[in-house]
Amino acid sequence: MPATIWNSTDDQLSQAQAKITYLGEQTKLVPTVAFAVEGHKVAMVRFLSVQRSRRPYTNDESPYTKTFAVSRDEFKRMLSGVQPIVKSAAEGGQDFLSFSVVTGAGAALVGEECLIPRSQGKQFYAALLQSLSPANIEGQTIVRAQLKNVYPE
Repeated sequence: MPATIWNSTDDQLSQAQAKITYLGEQTKLVPTVAFAVEGHKVAMVRFLSVQRSRRPYTNDESPYTKTFAVSRDEFKRMLSGVQPIVKSAAEGGQDFLSFSVVTGAGAALVGEECLIPRSQGKQFYAALLQSLSPANIEGQTIVRAQLKNVYPE
């Protein structure tokens, strides 16, 4: 089985990071949300090798991008929680949310961009929020804010 984000080892996950980018129509900017395992800073450039466009999305370059840290266990729970919901960008799909994940580093970098259609976005956010520790108030707050921006009703 080829290496994928879904079967990342603990060692690979120690350098993992992910981002959620809103790709739908917007009348005001919806800030991208990015997070990394504790001890590592988000490096947006690492996502370019796995994105379809190979260029940053408009929202990714905004000065309003929000970042936070998660434990390795939280990251594992997030991957497990969203795996049944997301579709690989390679499979095609609707452009509504992009969820990009990279693990490992250098030549050992493994990553994937997944797409979430509008119809499954709330389920996606619920899985992320459930995976975060209640003590991770910063992460909970940032993810809830993006959810509210994407689904204002």
